[in-house]
Amino acid sequence: MKKTISLFLALVLLMSVFSLVFADEIGEQYYTVKVEYSDNVGKKEQLNLMVQGYNVYVDAKMLAERFGYTFGENGNCAVIFNKDMSNGLPVSISEFEYNSTRVSHTEKALNFDISTGKELTYLDILDGTNAEIDAVLRLYLEKFVYSPTEVQIEDLKQYTAYTLCDDGLCFYYNVGDAVSRQEIVIPYTSEDTYIITVTDLLN
Repeated sequence: MKKTISLFLALVLLMSVFSLVFADEIGEQYYTVKVEYSDNVGKKEQLNLMVQGYNVYVDAKMLAERFGYTFGENGNCAVIFNKDMSNGLPVSISEFEYNSTRVSHTEKALNFDISTGKELTYLDILDGTNAEIDAVLRLYLEKFVYSPTEVQIEDLKQYTAYTLCDDGLCFYYNVGDAVSRQEIVIPYTSEDTYIITVTDLLN
């Protein structure tokens, strides 16, 4: 549905600003245009845009929030993300670097404590000693993929994407080029917190 909205909006923008893209090729010009989204047919909404040469840029914050995403800035780039799994949007984060065409996009790889804003690592989520954490990672890697070596355990901790999902802490493990990415789920030990008590899983 979101893709449909995006496509429809793109077509509306092309038609709405067709005469604007031929504006002065030097400098920037700012406009507010009326657009119609496919989920709100019949009602015009405003969208800010900038024309620079033959390029048209829309207001990222306005557009992201209209689609249900959260917009933020960290000084070096603009960030558009969603961490609410109940709104039908993918749990993801996209970073658009200023003064660059570089864009990075990650799905289900960043976790935050919403009460503090702190980004969480697996060490914040798995409660136990280093040896106990290694043991539980080994246990669930064996359950979902195969028996790992010590090097593979370290790779899992250092280089593998993970996120808090509905059932627990999910790691996304790339077995090889010929095999699709495997999801490894370490289940929650309590319904009241995201913190997983490792000893409960080992006993």
